[in-house]
Amino acid sequence: MLLLLVAKVFWLFLFDILSPLIFYDLCKQIVQNIPAEYQTQQAKMEYLYDYVCDNVKYVTYESMADESYFYDAVCKGETLCDGYSNMLSLLFRMIGVECCEVIGKNEEGLDGHTWVVAKLDDVFYNFDPTFEDTSEIPSEQRKFFGFSDDLVSM
Repeated sequence: MLLLLVAKVFWLFLFDILSPLIFYDLCKQIVQNIPAEYQTQQAKMEYLYDYVCDNVKYVTYESMADESYFYDAVCKGETLCDGYSNMLSLLFRMIGVECCEVIGKNEEGLDGHTWVVAKLDDVFYNFDPTFEDTSEIPSEQRKFFGFSDDLVSM
């Protein structure tokens, strides 16, 4: 029993140290595989945004086995809004885009939803791959790529 506990603690310790390196390497591969025809910053951002929407599936909080949202997005292809935002913001930063993750509050004042704010052509816009991925809007009609703050307040 003690050996099992030690093994579990060791695994968790190793996971905490190695997982950021694994995530970073996987994201680095995604960025390195951006097709050559995506030359502009906006085109690269659109490619990465579509990549996240096409390769990550939204799951409910109740179905998550743990709270490794970034790991689940990058390695398992399923996550909550936090994982979508973690992945997209890292990918954006890897191509030199200034960005951050934003946590919105719900009516009760609790953390309600996470998305990314990023700079495009010297203007900050909102990027929400979770809403894009869970909406019924076809991906070629992006509604949540680079939207204004006016839409956030709705």
